[in-house]
Amino acid sequence: MTLKRFFLSLAAIALVAMVGCEKNPDNGKGGNASFKLDSSELMVGANGGAQEVTYTIENHANGAVVLTNCTENWITNLSTATFGSITFNVAPNYKQEAREAKITVSYTAVDAKYEILVKQEASTRPSFEFEVTINEPTRISLNVTPADLSSAYICRIYTEEHIKTFGLEEDYALIAYDLEAISDEAYYLDQTMLNYLQNISHKGKAFDIIFDRLIPDTNYVVYTYHINLDNGQASTGDVYREIIRTKAPTMIDDALEMTLEVEGATVKQTITTKDDNTYFYAEHWSVDDFKSYFGANADPEQIFVSQWNKQTSTWLNMGYYPSQIIEQWCKQGSQTIVSDDLKANTEYYFYAFAINAETAFTSSDIVLDKVTTNSVDESSMTINIEVKDIYATTANVYWTASDPNGRFARSVFPKAEYDSWGSTDEQRFAYINANYSLYTATGSTDMNLSNLIPNTTYVAFAYGLDGENPNTKIFTKEFTTKDNVAGTSNIQITLGTHFNLDEAAEVDTEHWSEYAGKDDYALVPITISGVQPNDEIFWTVTTLPLDYYNYEDEWIRDITSNDFCRQTVYSNTYLQIPYEQEYNLIAVAKDANGNIGKLFKMEIYLYKSDAADISKYQYVEPK
Repeated sequence: MTLKRFFLSLAAIALVAMVGCEKNPDNGKGGNASFKLDSSELMVGANGGAQEVTYTIENHANGAVVLTNCTENWITNLSTATFGSITFNVAPNYKQEAREAKITVSYTAVDAKYEILVKQEASTRPSFEFEVTINEPTRISLNVTPADLSSAYICRIYTEEHIKTFGLEEDYALIAYDLEAISDEAYYLDQTMLNYLQNISHKGKAFDIIFDRLIPDTNYVVYTYHINLDNGQASTGDVYREIIRTKAPTMIDDALEMTLEVEGATVKQTITTKDDNTYFYAEHWSVDDFKSYFGANADPEQIFVSQWNKQTSTWLNMGYYPSQIIEQWCKQGSQTIVSDDLKANTEYYFYAFAINAETAFTSSDIVLDKVTTNSVDESSMTINIEVKDIYATTANVYWTASDPNGRFARSVFPKAEYDSWGSTDEQRFAYINANYSLYTATGSTDMNLSNLIPNTTYVAFAYGLDGENPNTKIFTKEFTTKDNVAGTSNIQITLGTHFNLDEAAEVDTEHWSEYAGKDDYALVPITISGVQPNDEIFWTVTTLPLDYYNYEDEWIRDITSNDFCRQTVYSNTYLQIPYEQEYNLIAVAKDANGNIGKLFKMEIYLYKSDAADISKYQYVEPK
């Protein structure tokens, strides 16, 4: 025997030991061995089960063994323990397509490979069976019977439109999309992917799986597939789908009527409801905007109803109640709606439909009409502008229209910027329409300005409106802020002896119970001085470094423009901050004349070991 054949024989003997094969009978001839499979192809039914393929050997060689291998996981328990027989198990095929696998066979005394082709029939029944009950227009219940009762699966639903829009017709695409969505859901719920899959999956028969908050009279795709709860992977060939359609809602006949009245660029939309309890949604779109957004051939009646119902479904699945949606977006009973935000000489769709009070979905046919706004006539209205209480960084502006019902746009900009818009009103109108959406008012209004630049000229302006269209000239009032005078109030903050926040929560449950368990936080009393009762004070605790801004004015502008930094205590309060982390306290005060004092800055770094004995704690009321 050659050295090579010797080592091969040793390897074969070791392998036989690992698979548990017994020693085969030896005819003692030792040479001219031959091996033959009695069958090289095996047809197996969809149910699978135990299988056998026999073989014959002539001139069996001493120590030679039969070896087998198969890479398909639905072929299991391969064995050659009985001489002359290869046995294995074929798993049930739950899929509605046939499948094949190859078992490779070798006999170590013969330099050749053999194959057994295993063909398994497709399942004659689906991998899942659904029993769908359509309870109401927004709700279905589902019973699921899987062919494989031992494997976990998940069951989900999307609109048929959603499936098509996102290209989820292929199983692999749907599963990839689905698992990403499930991962996002798990993250939102602060769960691991595998824990969340455990919570939403099923095994065996599942009864009364509920899908609600669905869109009425809409095609949905209900689907399911098996999922491996150990690794979160799914079978890409095992998605079972059914298309169902939710019930159409009970519609209210002649629920409402609509009339439109055009006055220049303003449209009065009068909705007359069948009764005073009817809720409705009313809106308008420019025809050009509609075609640009939905396409030139889109049906506005179908689109407007569909958009409302889809948006409502989204709101409901976000946790909103129907009553909240209706309160925010709908009206009740007969009403006239004035749309004064329209463009002149422009075609618009106006529409309305009734809303179901219990579901917030549509409950009537849409009423829709198309109108064109008219040209805007110039108005004789004038607008008076006054500016008072002008300081370095603050001022108060008052606008009053000569017509108490007159609508106008108004704002305040630095003069240098205002002048850059053009030299005529027409040029300024064009620039504003392209770049800004100004606040509007009717009759009169005012504005308290802050964070102005000292010693700077500003322009307060306004112009009349008919819809979105100017119908007067631009009325202006220039004013210049004062020089930056140092404020009379210079805030100072002193830190008191700090306590462990968790310990404080134990001894003072009235004020700190919500902080129980915050053992790594300090409760720090602070004392504020250097301010007057009429001052505005601003302060914040931040991890930003003190040199984050190049100039102190930038710190001042930052905190004085942030409402979260505006404080209402003037002498003492408390901070809650983590131990052994770098923080900076930034503070400033603005006196009664709007002048800002010096910026106060303090570095804070606290050690838990320095916390005071909690027995010395005494609560001081913030004021």
